[in-house]
Amino acid sequence: MTIQPLLRNLKGMRFYNFLRESIPLSNSPCCQKVIPDCQMSKPKTQLQYLADQYIELYLTYAGSSGTLDKQKFQKMMDEQFPDIAEKEQAKDKLFQELDANKDNQLSFDEVSRLIARYLNDTHEKFKHL
Repeated sequence: MTIQPLLRNLKGMRFYNFLRESIPLSNSPCCQKVIPDCQMSKPKTQLQYLADQYIELYLTYAGSSGTLDKQKFQKMMDEQFPDIAEKEQAKDKLFQELDANKDNQLSFDEVSRLIARYLNDTHEKFKHL
């Protein structure tokens, strides 16, 4: 499966366009798959690699639709956050919270809110160690 058709269908393209237009990225194979035609002015940073990995992971679960329905979301939660969403009811509630436009699909932007929450919560835990 190639990334290009998925990117064309991806909802929340603002982030993708921002990356293409604003951030100098490397010519690594990962970069070329995620953001085609990217130009290299400096070596890729750790954060840029992490962003590429997150985008690829999202697209793995989203498939050709470019979005996550409830079943895809539950699979992602089971595999990527097994300790967070152990109960089906909690996953359903989280899905509803993240689905800002109530279309029963989670776009890249909507799922990114979950990742931001997770990062925030993890950061808070580290601050109190």
